Amino acid sequence: NYFSRSEKKLNDNHCIIMDEVDGMAGTEDRGGIQELINTIKHSKIPIICICNDRQHIKIRSLANYCFDLRFYKPSVQQI
Repeated sequence: NYFSRSEKKLNDNHCIIMDEVDGMAGTEDRGGIQELINTIKHSKIPIICICNDRQHIKIRSLANYCFDLRFYKPSVQQI
């Protein structure tokens, strides 16, 4: 089936990057985090969510549906 092969290829080569998801936690984006969680649940391609404030209450609910990978500021010796 051609369609399933092209769909597989699309999934292998694409992803969605959502930067500043902690900025979605304000009142202007009411319901934004919940919609992102629903999108993650039903998406067939990977979604990368980037945030600075991991401890925000709404980001904690998002983290239940994500693989949590943390990066730390490198030390002077490492640089």
